[in-house]
Parts: sequence; C-alpha cells; structure tokens
Amino acid sequence: MRWIAIITITLAAGCSALNPFPKPSVMRAMKDADRIVANGHEITDRETVEGLRKIYGNAKWRPFIDTEPIDQISIQLFHGSEKVLEFSYGAGWLMDEARKGVLSEVQRQWMIDHIRSKIPAEKLPDRHII
Repeated sequence: MRWIAIITITLAAGCSALNPFPKPSVMRAMKDADRIVANGHEITDRETVEGLRKIYGNAKWRPFIDTEPIDQISIQLFHGSEKVLEFSYGAGWLMDEARKGVLSEVQRQWMIDHIRSKIPAEKLPDRHII
C-alpha cells in the first residue's frame, strides 16, 4: 500500500511538470499583483503588471532540463507588501523552480519593451538578454 502512495505522488508531480499551462494557483496569485520588482527596480504601471500576467499565462511551460541562462532578470510580483510570485527571465524563457515557460518572438519583444527597458542599466545583467 505504501508503494502505491509513493508511485501515485511521484506520477502526480511528474504530470504537473509536463503540463504546458501555468499552475492555476499561480495565476490566481498573480491576479492580485499590483507591482513588479525586476532586478530590484519597481514597476507599478497597471498595464505592465497585467501584461506580464498575460505573458506568464500564455507561455508554453515544460520541464526545465536545459542549462540555465547566465544572465537573468529576477522578477517578483507583489500585492501590497506581500510577495505573491517570484521567477526569472532569461534568453526568452520564464523560469520557476521546476519548469520553464518558452516565449514566442512577440512575447520576448514585449519583455524587452515593457520590463527590461524599464530597469536602470546598472541593475541589468552584463549581457543583453534576448
């Protein structure tokens, strides 16, 4: 009986990692976000916060089996003083603890125009993230 429970839990975790959609709990948490902190720089523009939620929700998620990009932007979403989500952006991917969200060219350009371009140069990674 114990083995059945272990196998069931393992399969459930594996299936979650293979799901190409964002976790519903993450999307619910993002709904209340009112600001973004990207590499320590605060972005409070409501359209940008909502746009990032859409980008995250429309990314194609898959298990993270690649080497992480060296140059990443740390992204945190807050509701008031409460951190509701933290992930990274690098080389056209959104990355959480176990999966990466692959972005289209349009989504990558949005990240450059609306997130990366708002971060002061001294807070950016050394190399340009596509």
